[in-house]
Parts: sequence; C-alpha cells; structure tokens
Amino acid sequence: MKVIINKENCIGCGACIKYCPMEAIQILAKVAKINEKKCIKCKACVTACMLDAIEVK
Repeated sequence: MKVIINKENCIGCGACIKYCPMEAIQILAKVAKINEKKCIKCKACVTACMLDAIEVK
C-alpha cells in the first residue's frame, strides 16, 4: 500500500498533520508530503482531509 497525495486537491492546510499518529506528514511548497518510512497506513489522514486529496492504494 502507498499513500498518494493529489497535488491538485491539496492546498497545504495541514489538517491531516494533527491526525497522523506517527508524525509522518509535513507541508512542503503548500502540499502535504508523506514520509513513507514513518507512515503505518492507518488512513487517519484520509479521514481528516476534507478536500479528498489523500488516498491509500
């Protein structure tokens, strides 16, 4: 599985950051970036994103 950020939908609001239990998300150039080494694919960020900019495949 991989976490995908839709760069067209992501506005870099940071809502996903506070829901990530592993602190695996940061905002770079106004877009969320996932640290795949820290991410446990719990999908908390997917639920937190109101713009449907994050998905797990």
